[in-house]
Amino acid sequence: MLNVAAVVLVASGTFKYVPEAALSGVLIFIAIRLFRVEVMRQIYRRSDWEILIVAGSAALVVFLPIETGVTLSIMLSLLHSVYVIARPDITELARIPDTTIWWALPKDHPGEYEPGVLVIAPSAPVYFVNASYLHARLMNAIAEKEEPCRYVVIEAHGVIDIDFSGSEMLRQLIVELRGRGIDLAIARMSSERARKAARRTGLIDALGEDHLFRSVEEAIRDRPA
Repeated sequence: MLNVAAVVLVASGTFKYVPEAALSGVLIFIAIRLFRVEVMRQIYRRSDWEILIVAGSAALVVFLPIETGVTLSIMLSLLHSVYVIARPDITELARIPDTTIWWALPKDHPGEYEPGVLVIAPSAPVYFVNASYLHARLMNAIAEKEEPCRYVVIEAHGVIDIDFSGSEMLRQLIVELRGRGIDLAIARMSSERARKAARRTGLIDALGEDHLFRSVEEAIRDRPA
């Protein structure tokens, strides 16, 4: 698809010298080579939303002018990527029994929890497109705890970047939670890009160096007084 888009966008001016019948033949040949039935079957069986994107892209290219169809199909794919970032998974973690590993365990799998502690893991960069959503999900998770929550650990291994709006949301969240007597820490921020962004935007200053940990277990064991 990207190869076709490149040809259309870069060399579309030369197509006016090609007879329509010949151009149609070339496009049909390309479409046949690109459309692999077995691959479509695998996408249908193994993917979630991807088959809908494939079907939508194919419809756009078939029923619209080629330049318009290819452009809109690329935009459709990009919109799907933006949606995944805007509505990421945010999961409560539990300790695997008899270990120091905190993981997203299935509901039917026994896990250990610390009293008054919420360990939560967002699986996306914290950007302006998802900052409000992440804030709302986190506050809901705190409210749904059976016992009063006094300590929140954000497991940030999945946070590969933080923009200014995301940092501002987290800084306001720190102030809001601490004002309610709920401390907040960040663990496993392994992305160098995210760490640099957290320092550059003032997030680490608001959080405190003593609230930044290498693991969830360390964050709970060495919880600041």
